[in-house]
Amino acid sequence: MKFKYVVVILMLLATACVMIFSGLKDVPVPRVAPREYPPLMFDENGEFTVLHLT
Repeated sequence: MKFKYVVVILMLLATACVMIFSGLKDVPVPRVAPREYPPLMFDENGEFTVLHLT
């Protein structure tokens, strides 16, 4: 029963993140993320990707 609410919340968070990142497209995004940033980022297509920091 609670699984539906979790999915809805995750979808809302993902939508908010996509909107925020689409609003920040004018800001140049570094290809190599700094250590402070989490390894989860959006690429230029809006797809959710995991950056492997080596």
